[in-house]
Amino acid sequence: MGLLLCTPRAEQPFYYEKLDRKLWSIQELCYILYRYPVVIPEDFVDAKLCQWLSQIGLQRLSERLLQFLQMGEEQDRLILRILREGNYYTEREIQDFGLSLRRLREIEHGARQEMLGDTYFRMGRYGRAVEAYRSAVSERRGGRVREKLADSLVTVMQLRRAAGLYEDVYRESGETEALRKLYFLEKLEPALKVFAPYRERVTAELLSDWEKCYEEALQSAGHSEPAEEIRRSYARGEAAFRADAAGTLREWKRAYREKV
Repeated sequence: MGLLLCTPRAEQPFYYEKLDRKLWSIQELCYILYRYPVVIPEDFVDAKLCQWLSQIGLQRLSERLLQFLQMGEEQDRLILRILREGNYYTEREIQDFGLSLRRLREIEHGARQEMLGDTYFRMGRYGRAVEAYRSAVSERRGGRVREKLADSLVTVMQLRRAAGLYEDVYRESGETEALRKLYFLEKLEPALKVFAPYRERVTAELLSDWEKCYEEALQSAGHSEPAEEIRRSYARGEAAFRADAAGTLREWKRAYREKV
């Protein structure tokens, strides 16, 4: 995160658990708060945050936040105080953010959890997206949020659970999109056989379109840079290929852990 630091860089970062991210300055903190308001927990400003602010030379802000906390001031007002101290956004931007934050707090919990899932999904934090969408589904929100949950489950390779949700969506809505996703799931993992029971419900023309899309995706993947890299590695000999494969596997595992 390349931000211009106007205050000293912390010796120890502040760990923002909701985003699994380490922050090193108040400018970084302000940026994250402003960009992802739906992620901000209702008890974000606490003694731990105030202690970190004191460590980066913002003792006065830290003391004032602690004082306002003890007086029972609303969290949203405390967050606005942090944004103003960071001097990263204009007063107009901060005021608009405050209004948006207030409207966000007024949204019912299930809808807010769905928005949280959307945010995590866009960030590539699919495991957290799954948690948020599950919370939204538990409050009996519509089929669309179940489909979002299924999409997230696919990204973390929980294909059978995703298939079950797509089937639920199709049975309730009759939407062809759910069948399209079942088709591609079966292509990814033929042993699932999740599309076969619905094959007769899809027109030959539509099935042909899906097959064409799948073949184009295969061709694109086959000519991608990762595929070319594997070919180059194989051409260097078995020892080099095994070493590269081990490194690639470690990278895949790291990327998967970041997703979940």
